[in-house]
Amino acid sequence: MVNDALASLIAAEERERLWERRIVGYPIWGLMRLERYRSALLHGETVIRAGPVPSRLEVLKRLARTAGQTLIQGRPPNNGRDIWVISSSTYRRRTSEGAYPCIFVEHLREQLGHRLMFMEVNTAGLPIADRDDVYLLDGYVQHINAWASALAAGVARAAVSENDLQAFAPAPATSLVRTALYGQMLERLAAGLLRTAAPRAVFVLCGYASMIPFQRAVRRAGIPLIELQHGVIHDSHPGYIFQASVPERDHRPDHILLFGRHFGEILDRNSPGLASSWSVAGHPWLRRVRAAAHTEPASLGRPTEEVVVFGQYDPPIQAQLKTFVPELRRALSPRIQLVYKPHPREPIGQLEAAFRIPGLSIADPSDDAYALLKRCVASVTVHSTLAIEALAFPCRSIVIRSPQWSEDIANLVLQGTLYPAESAEDVVRIITAPLEREGGWAGQLFGTNDPEPDFLELIDRVGRGERVR
Repeated sequence: MVNDALASLIAAEERERLWERRIVGYPIWGLMRLERYRSALLHGETVIRAGPVPSRLEVLKRLARTAGQTLIQGRPPNNGRDIWVISSSTYRRRTSEGAYPCIFVEHLREQLGHRLMFMEVNTAGLPIADRDDVYLLDGYVQHINAWASALAAGVARAAVSENDLQAFAPAPATSLVRTALYGQMLERLAAGLLRTAAPRAVFVLCGYASMIPFQRAVRRAGIPLIELQHGVIHDSHPGYIFQASVPERDHRPDHILLFGRHFGEILDRNSPGLASSWSVAGHPWLRRVRAAAHTEPASLGRPTEEVVVFGQYDPPIQAQLKTFVPELRRALSPRIQLVYKPHPREPIGQLEAAFRIPGLSIADPSDDAYALLKRCVASVTVHSTLAIEALAFPCRSIVIRSPQWSEDIANLVLQGTLYPAESAEDVVRIITAPLEREGGWAGQLFGTNDPEPDFLELIDRVGRGERVR
């Protein structure tokens, strides 16, 4: 059962045939869907803001056709690394040795690391530019965005029909054209890179965001496209829950490797286009951190007197936590350490100014959340995926009541597996009460009892169009 925000979105895309509509010749709805869902979920509306709209026309399609191809500067990755991972440095975490592994790809890296090339956007600004297994796309993406914005400002009103404006309302014409040009140019850039380097397979993390045009190019080239789960999937997830009307050959992967069977059952139940296109691979980083916790000496593996609050990307949640965290610090015993772990895309400077509180420390955004979960007595979130990931560790997972809870979070609260809190005092009460939580979730959610896949065999089978389960 999808929530009201996704139900409204699905109704609009069915009614207005948004998947079929093209702006300046390009299907843009896939690139818009996540933002529209977030607006509806957090604000009850679907507002997309953009600047003023000048007018003028022509040059548009010609420039969009050629700009992406002329962007390729230098040699594309053709150094024997024939298995690509489309990713973002947001998914890298700093280890105690100062390395920055991509935590959702460790099982793939352990088997095929010598063949992996990360086609990556360095959103977190990490020191990875000189690695021979990373091909940064930042320059291309910045150039494409600049071109798309400049061109859209000049031609938007003339390039978008009134019918399309009404269908995509309230998005302004500039936003629609900018999205279409970005998509066209990035897809053409990706097609050029794929032709030159000819990878054997392409894996993707977060297959429903800004790299959708790259994924479309992979599918058009007939290269196996496999998604690696990177967060919790739920019954109303806009990246995975689609109706049958979505085009078959779009940006979606040929196969999805999931943390655990629980998430595959959600796809089978809610997403006709992705049902039966998945198998379990486990959560490699969580599995390794969890295994290390069980083998460490008791003095290292035992939880500390520490409570960790995990930040989130959504501004309304950030505002809520800026009030809640100081209240929690005042309510907790002085002997309990309070740590705030920012989301990798949360502005750290603003946090440091807001949280100048004795007894509160701010972790680095790139710190490993699972290392924090391994040693704390309680994790506190609003509706972060970490609320569910914490169930694999020996800590209490506390969720602050919110209308944005996913179905999984709400169900786990009803079962007594997650602990709901209305106030800072509730958190204190939960921490000091006896631990009464059913176990057994690690295997179902994160595949801790499942073998990791043979990735070369998987690539071959997906390439032949075989069902893998």
